[in-house]
Amino acid sequence: MVGSFEVIIGPMFSGKTEELIRRLRRYEIGKRRTHLFAPSNSRGRYGSEDEWRSLGGLRYRNVSFIPANNEGVREMMEETARNGYEVVGIDEVQFFTLEEEMSIMEAIRALNGAGVDVIAAGLNMDFRGEPFGGMGQLIAIADKVTQLTAVCDICGREAYYTQRLINGEPAPYDSPLVLIGSRETYQARCKEHHLVPNAKANRYEGLFRNRQAR
Repeated sequence: MVGSFEVIIGPMFSGKTEELIRRLRRYEIGKRRTHLFAPSNSRGRYGSEDEWRSLGGLRYRNVSFIPANNEGVREMMEETARNGYEVVGIDEVQFFTLEEEMSIMEAIRALNGAGVDVIAAGLNMDFRGEPFGGMGQLIAIADKVTQLTAVCDICGREAYYTQRLINGEPAPYDSPLVLIGSRETYQARCKEHHLVPNAKANRYEGLFRNRQAR
């Protein structure tokens, strides 16, 4: 039997981790052997270092922390094969898609080929409003994509974007791509209120400004 691959995407504070944990627990009720993998640079996020927690406090203890690189992906594959996991969750999967080799995509396909169901959760876009690493490729090969939204911290509408703040102000485009943080560093924003100073110019925007001025 071939396994399935599902991706849960959304901005920060949209409940991706809670949804991932909820899915894993449903599989556990069905007597499936499940396990969660998370990047080691996020260990201890929101709580204890021997469990994985959502921002809302939902806990999951069947977790392994691995480096977000090819070595970590190999660790995940070897542990899954050794312990006979039937369902694998991967949280913060966007961190695993930064390498050119895209080994995480190969790993997911190999897991599916071995009959393992995979559920991955990650950011849809980075703070610049651009696809995060190789998330686009993972979405393309997914059997199912669940897109979650948050609530805009400015106006309360649906938020699809992650706003990074530096000293309370929007982070400029050339800021480092990866910066671990929570409410002190990030907000959820709608399209109208998502701001990125020094962003690359859009060559088509001028056309519509001229049209509106007439």
